[in-house]
Amino acid sequence: MTRWNRWRLALGLVAYGGGALLHILLGLSNPGVYRSLGETALLPFYRDLFATTPIYGAQFPLLLAGLHLIIGLLILHRGVYVRWGSVGGIVLQALFAPVGWWGFLNIGLVVVQAMMLAHTFDDSWVEWVLIGRERQV
Repeated sequence: MTRWNRWRLALGLVAYGGGALLHILLGLSNPGVYRSLGETALLPFYRDLFATTPIYGAQFPLLLAGLHLIIGLLILHRGVYVRWGSVGGIVLQALFAPVGWWGFLNIGLVVVQAMMLAHTFDDSWVEWVLIGRERQV
């Protein structure tokens, strides 16, 4: 397995699959957590946005979980879908970076995904993990 396929696996399963699970568990058990995250945002615009935007019950965490899941699946696919997933991930992580002190993690994910845009991926994760076949480029 190449280095960039390892990054894809980590991003797709851990960062985005885990992120989806985190939003479901955290958001459904305590939907008010997103408003409190907004109160500690680094930018005043984010604090105002979270304070004035109604975040109702389960809709917001499920929306975020869906976005994470879609991005993760795109990154684990092949060809242009990996690029779409990377661009979507870059946008999502860049938007989340100013929400709190952990924004440096989001910036790290942006950098890794931006570097992935320079590579082509002809195989999906099913081919190189489950079947054990990986094309040599």
